[in-house]
Amino acid sequence: MKVVDLPLAELTPHPRNYRSHGDRQLAELQASLRQYGWARNVVVASDKVILAGHGIVEAARLNGLKMAPCEVLKIPSTDPKAEKFLALENTVSRLAEDDDTQLAALLADVQRTEGLEGTGYSDAELDALIASVAVPQFPPTSADEQGRLDELAPMPVTCPECGHEFDARKANAAS
Repeated sequence: MKVVDLPLAELTPHPRNYRSHGDRQLAELQASLRQYGWARNVVVASDKVILAGHGIVEAARLNGLKMAPCEVLKIPSTDPKAEKFLALENTVSRLAEDDDTQLAALLADVQRTEGLEGTGYSDAELDALIASVAVPQFPPTSADEQGRLDELAPMPVTCPECGHEFDARKANAAS
């Protein structure tokens, strides 16, 4: 596929696009466009109907841009292959799995150096993410279950005479 610059005024959303782009996402996309420009191309069908890039096109219009780099597929938007591409682009990325610990570390570095604008995260959301990976999450338990969990929890003890450290619960179980 060849990349061509097309006027935003000529690009139309696919009528079967089932995803919407709220104000917050559009604001993040606008910030990304201001900082990086077009980091990805828009994909359109031969009739200039958008197959991938609905949100970034909308953000570009809000930023007052006039042109977009587009890859043009040689099929009309009504072709089943074009509709399949639309579904693929909107769905496959949601199948990825995040490593929240790595994400929290990355975002903390970005926050320190560049700020979080354009990442999709606010300071409060990053704080919540860091808290969620820093503390193990357990399902709620009844008081009885909590008592049994407390019995299983290690009880570190240091001998005052020799300084040896041991788990008092294991030592009691062995005697």
